[in-house]
Amino acid sequence: MELKGQPFSMGLCVYGCRREDDSLDLCIQVFPEPERRWSWMKFRSIDRAPAVEQLNKDLKAILESDSTIHVLGYFDDFPLGDE
Repeated sequence: MELKGQPFSMGLCVYGCRREDDSLDLCIQVFPEPERRWSWMKFRSIDRAPAVEQLNKDLKAILESDSTIHVLGYFDDFPLGDE
């Protein structure tokens, strides 16, 4: 899902992993990584960390406010490995 209104291309990727009991675990990953990168379109370096960190904070608040969502954890790396 592409996010508009940011000074750089930004999006959310949602991945699913089906369990043996047919339940579905979802993982939301913010792209890009929160680092400083050169932008040829803006012809300057852009610090992406504030926007990415704010989006992660907002997502956490949204997920935790919904009692039907069970948050299993927060990871710095992608948590769905090859199982």
